[in-house]
Amino acid sequence: MKKLVNNVSERIILFSCCNDKAVMIAESILKNDEAVKICFFECDRKPFENAVIFTTAIGDGYADFCGNDCEIYLCKDNEYDNISDGEKIIEMGNKGDIVLFSREENLDGIDKKAFKIRFVDEIRYAVLKYLCEHSVFKLADENNHINIAFNGLDVISKEFIKALVWVSQRKGYRLYICVNELLGPWYDFCEDYPEIINTQNLSDSDEISYQVVLGKYNHINPEGFLISNDEFMSIYDENVLKNKTVERVAERIFGYWSEGKADFWRKEYDYKTSTSSAMFWLMRKRDGESIEICEENMRLEHKRWNAFMRSLGYSFGEVRDDNKKWHPCLVGFDELSESDKLLDANPIKSVLYE
Repeated sequence: MKKLVNNVSERIILFSCCNDKAVMIAESILKNDEAVKICFFECDRKPFENAVIFTTAIGDGYADFCGNDCEIYLCKDNEYDNISDGEKIIEMGNKGDIVLFSREENLDGIDKKAFKIRFVDEIRYAVLKYLCEHSVFKLADENNHINIAFNGLDVISKEFIKALVWVSQRKGYRLYICVNELLGPWYDFCEDYPEIINTQNLSDSDEISYQVVLGKYNHINPEGFLISNDEFMSIYDENVLKNKTVERVAERIFGYWSEGKADFWRKEYDYKTSTSSAMFWLMRKRDGESIEICEENMRLEHKRWNAFMRSLGYSFGEVRDDNKKWHPCLVGFDELSESDKLLDANPIKSVLYE
């Protein structure tokens, strides 16, 4: 262990456990860098020859590594264990690169120092990866209508609906999602994401190009989405969990928005909103769509941002309140102040550098 921590130029990867996803991530790293040192905690077997294993918990063993700028994967199956490990690591160290698997919880309540932390919701990552690789626009009919159906509201279907409403934003296209579900789960979904479902009375209702309804698949030809086990497992890859291009563009977007006065890594909200915008405009660039800085694209970005915020459960509020999920900019583009309108050029400007 002393040899590991004394060579400060050596790339050191720490895993909090040795479960299947930890091993898959480690193998993806080794494909790109055979010289990396990979350490597994709470481990009693070597998953491959050059691995270093410790039987202790990472929250205890990290003390011997905290002087190094390590890359850390907190990937136990229990998200609360990962959060607890993250708190212990941050308390002991001052910098590092952390991937923390957690669906609901984050560490926004503590000072993260110089740690860079990505909170990985595995289902969300799998859904977004799927939508990046399977263009929803290929499903459009002759009227540019995209008809999609879900038989129930399980956790994967919910993530698909939440992602589709902002990923599918494109001029001239309309998205129709039909959900076949019992009233109880449907009402719960409506309560959690009120402005995804009830769009008729919103100030920007004329600009909204999606509709999510309860019912059976009668007059539409529905397309369902199914992520295979192999596709789901493919997210356990360093290049998926740390998409350098997306993060580079997202940091640029956030830098423009904050005028360089805030830390991109400080809040999970900032990371999530900036990376979603980066993904959207990078996909447009890949697909040969316009990424020109013009009013039409700025309007599109605001429509996308509105849909994304609503997918987080936000609604319009006169004053921003992240606890109540209120935001004053959830209005039509023409209702924005001139300064807020200019913010919608930032993602487009950021992608032009790539």
